[in-house]
Amino acid sequence: MTKYFLVLICFSFLVSCDQDDPRLGTWKQLNDFPFEGRGYGHSFSLLGKGYLMSGETVEHQFKDVWCYDPAADLWTRKNDYPYSFSVASVVTTRDKAYVLDYTGTLYEYNPVTDSWKYLSTFPSGPRPSITGFGLGGNVYFGTGLSMTPGEGYYHDFWKYDVSQNEWTQIGNLPGVGRSNAFSFVIGDHAYVGLGSSGDAPPIYPDVYRYNAKTGQWKQIAHFPEINLLMGNSFSTDSKGYIGLSEWNHAEMFEYDPVANSWRRMRTFPSEFSSSNNSFTIDNRMFVFGGWSAKSGSYNSQHMWEFLP
Repeated sequence: MTKYFLVLICFSFLVSCDQDDPRLGTWKQLNDFPFEGRGYGHSFSLLGKGYLMSGETVEHQFKDVWCYDPAADLWTRKNDYPYSFSVASVVTTRDKAYVLDYTGTLYEYNPVTDSWKYLSTFPSGPRPSITGFGLGGNVYFGTGLSMTPGEGYYHDFWKYDVSQNEWTQIGNLPGVGRSNAFSFVIGDHAYVGLGSSGDAPPIYPDVYRYNAKTGQWKQIAHFPEINLLMGNSFSTDSKGYIGLSEWNHAEMFEYDPVANSWRRMRTFPSEFSSSNNSFTIDNRMFVFGGWSAKSGSYNSQHMWEFLP
């Protein structure tokens, strides 16, 4: 019994030491944001500022849009999202945001004029739980759940040429069809992976890198955790980050494309660790809002900066 107790003490000490390691990054709490707390919003960054649009609580669905200035630690309200259907995915390129809604309709947001306009329709129609990214001046959307009974989950991907207002199908994401995949961009490559088909678990651990110049997908190192459906993804110029699971797990992981490896970072220090929003501004990473399984609340107005 004494030996077992000592082993537990040593293990707890090692875990504590690991979390105190400054190489695992730190979390810094900032001023609370001035609008109502929420989950499942959509966030992005443009021209040195961060944006949040939409989101929901148990009682309400939002259409407001807010802009965050990191230099002043200040939020400003912008024009509301003017369309009736909920947002499925948001990506950015060429200093504008591209919003795909649940009907498969694509809109453009211009931060300079604070205005919205209709662009096009996704070629295969409505696509819930789709993912996307902006790369090389174009935007890409793919995977997701079919709205047609019996068709299941997709792994196709499509490129939208912003300058030509034209869709082109690219190579499928390798592996099985899936929904709720994560994505982030590092340099000239996009990374897409995880996700599930049907009731999760299981969560797929495979991850792929897309090269827009060659049009090729390449599998990279598997994600190291089992059945962790990630809620947030963001990236700096050199690393990618995913974490804050939809199942109230506060873990954060870093991907190093040079070493092709994942490592666990410091856990998120708030109980509001699910359904958060996040964006990166000049390599500064921000996480805010969220839901707490402990209190059953979407009321968090907390904002945090992650410093790797």
